[in-house]
Amino acid sequence: MILPIYLKNKHLFIELDGNLFLFDTGASHSFTETENISIDSKKFQLPSSLPTPMGAFDAEMISKQVGVKCVGLLGMDVLGKFDHIIDIDKNQLTISENELKYTGQEVKLSSFMGFTTINANIANKEYKMLFDTGAQISFFLDDSIVNFPFVEKFKDFNPLQGEFETDTYKVEVKLNEIVLQLICGSELPLFLSAGIQFLGASGVIGNEMLINRVVGFAPRRNVMYI
Repeated sequence: MILPIYLKNKHLFIELDGNLFLFDTGASHSFTETENISIDSKKFQLPSSLPTPMGAFDAEMISKQVGVKCVGLLGMDVLGKFDHIIDIDKNQLTISENELKYTGQEVKLSSFMGFTTINANIANKEYKMLFDTGAQISFFLDDSIVNFPFVEKFKDFNPLQGEFETDTYKVEVKLNEIVLQLICGSELPLFLSAGIQFLGASGVIGNEMLINRVVGFAPRRNVMYI
């Protein structure tokens, strides 16, 4: 099936049954005010919120923080059941329980505890990065980031830690033979950076990598096509 997908206020949303959901590959679990959803004839019963140190993280909190009214978040417990073709320029997400046919460069993925990681080459060195479409910018948590061009200070938000600020840099990232110029934050709150390190990763690749290109995402087979 084909669903509308939108980049609003630097965040990625899909439209399902007239409602917007944050499309978040960096989240292991989903929730929604509607509780029951159906995608490509597959049904899901979801909680209305997730517990966090700041209290219940729900659709109201997302809507308030990003400035876009939505009814929930779809994480990898739902998204990981499907093949995807993400085309933001055409506002189309093709999503299917069947294997989709892809074109483009193949990039291998890895999965650990419900999270998806990508091997990226930065300054001729290999790094494992979390693939997180819920992140409006990327993050490179390595001291060498200061060797890249400084961009600006950036304020971000995470439900586990609240609002935080980071310096950002323009970093050249290679995925296989695909070269991306990504705006990367240099630091995350301690709890979040510890979680990234627990995954064996050195940062996050956010939804900026999806802009101006068609991306195939097949988490069940640990592969992406760009």
